[in-house]
Amino acid sequence: MWNPQLSITEADAVLNAKNGAVNSIRIVKNEDSFVVLLQLAWRKDELFLCTTRNNKHPREFKHIGRLLEYVEENYPGIDRVELVLNEPAISEAMKEKQPV
Repeated sequence: MWNPQLSITEADAVLNAKNGAVNSIRIVKNEDSFVVLLQLAWRKDELFLCTTRNNKHPREFKHIGRLLEYVEENYPGIDRVELVLNEPAISEAMKEKQPV
């Protein structure tokens, strides 16, 4: 469920990855985009990836190919990525948070 307090900016996520603190990456398909959740070594909750400019919404990718390029470029120490094609709890929570 989207919660700005359970999010991490791209800059902080990359810094944690360089320090070896990113344990896993999970990609979740939303209706028409993909969001990224990170599990850090020092935290039990997964964190949504958000942009540094806007931490009120998760970072969304429209194409899985572009997302994988982003992950490979910014998280070179990660050799396993989980893809979830249907996770209604996340999709519904994000719908609720969209601006009207």
